[in-house]
Amino acid sequence: MAEKSKKNKFSVDFKVSAVDLAKRTSLTSAANKLKVTRKMIRQWKKNETALKEGAGTKTTSRCRVAGGGRKLFSDSLDKRLKEWYDEAFENRFAISRRILVLEARSIRAELMAENPELENLKLSKGWLDRFLQRHSLTVRRTTTVSQRTPADFVEKVCNFVLYTRQLIADQKLTPGTVYGMDETAVWLDPPATTSIAPVGVRDVSIRGTGHDKLRITVALTAKADGKKCLPFVLLNRKRVIPEVVEEFRGKLNLCWAGTTWMNEALIETYLRQTIGPQLFHKRLLVWDSFRCHFSSKTKEVLGSLKILTSVVPGGCTKFVQPADLSWNKPFKQHIQEQHDDWLRAGDIPQTTGGNCKPVDPITYLTWVYNAWQLLSEELIRKSFKHCGISMTSETADDDAIHMFASHGPCPEGRAEFNRRKAAGMETPPEVVARHTIDSGSETEDMPTDASSSESEVE
Repeated sequence: MAEKSKKNKFSVDFKVSAVDLAKRTSLTSAANKLKVTRKMIRQWKKNETALKEGAGTKTTSRCRVAGGGRKLFSDSLDKRLKEWYDEAFENRFAISRRILVLEARSIRAELMAENPELENLKLSKGWLDRFLQRHSLTVRRTTTVSQRTPADFVEKVCNFVLYTRQLIADQKLTPGTVYGMDETAVWLDPPATTSIAPVGVRDVSIRGTGHDKLRITVALTAKADGKKCLPFVLLNRKRVIPEVVEEFRGKLNLCWAGTTWMNEALIETYLRQTIGPQLFHKRLLVWDSFRCHFSSKTKEVLGSLKILTSVVPGGCTKFVQPADLSWNKPFKQHIQEQHDDWLRAGDIPQTTGGNCKPVDPITYLTWVYNAWQLLSEELIRKSFKHCGISMTSETADDDAIHMFASHGPCPEGRAEFNRRKAAGMETPPEVVARHTIDSGSETEDMPTDASSSESEVE
């Protein structure tokens, strides 16, 4: 069977130059010099006006004039599918090629009542490729997995920032008494998502230990002045290992709870171990809206420890929670790097059957300790300012809020923030209720001239 010849393609600029050359010389000499047929040049001369309109543009590699090529089978289907995609992308839904085809089939079924010929439209792989190309779409790796952002997130963020600043001013808090906290999962065999491989290779296998589902939970806590508290680590085992306790004494707060999920009892343990009691002044703790954080039991413990709270609204942690915004990514990146070095060293213990054993507690807890140490005090201080958690309400502090910055996720929200700040709007009652600690559990105010009893990293 004869091999199918490859069809040549010529850009619009090439076609225009060929027509100009044929005018200066002759049709035959231009065809011989450019190695094209006389018929091609004659056809290009007929479309000379349209070709010159498309020549010299940014799309110099374009081979057809604007409007050329096969026409869309259904403009309405294409338009409705694009509108559906825009809404789904805006709501942060994962959209695969398969999902797009399924939605196109659903739209086609609705339109067939008006246009029965749509039954002949084959929603094939080629059709999908052309749809993506028309609308400048491609398959991308996700950069983050997040909660759904509430529709009124600008209002919620403004309320949170203004309430927190007012609370700091009313209680005369200092950067050393304002805490940020977040619980985050740490996987003990984090799989790499990318690897350098030869071009064209279909299978790219990544080595692991087979224990990719093992994890611990780490509660990271730091102050607005940049000081870091000891990480609170939830271990999924109840049997205490004495050598591990001794190794990390004064470095990590270990909790042998047999679970990696926080509950009211573990929240109390965290508060007493990581922040601790204080006799002489109040503290402010900024954390997310996890249900256990503002339960009645937790509020009672917070009151006994003289800890006030400011709760980040649900779905807004990526905007105004210091850990989500600045700590977690570099912290987990440092753990990933240490895990990769451990794999590269090749000193992985084996079972009698030749399988890899899970990483031992001393090793992965060392990763946690080292990763937390590598986060600088300057990064911690800036993270609070980027979330609007500052000791003053100066314009410079407002400019530092990441969400409202020109390069931030919602620069247009700055006008609403300035309006609310200038008007001195009161915080909505439902916001205050979430932060309020039961008055019966609070202790009396004491002088503020004694040293703190929090557990800090030296």
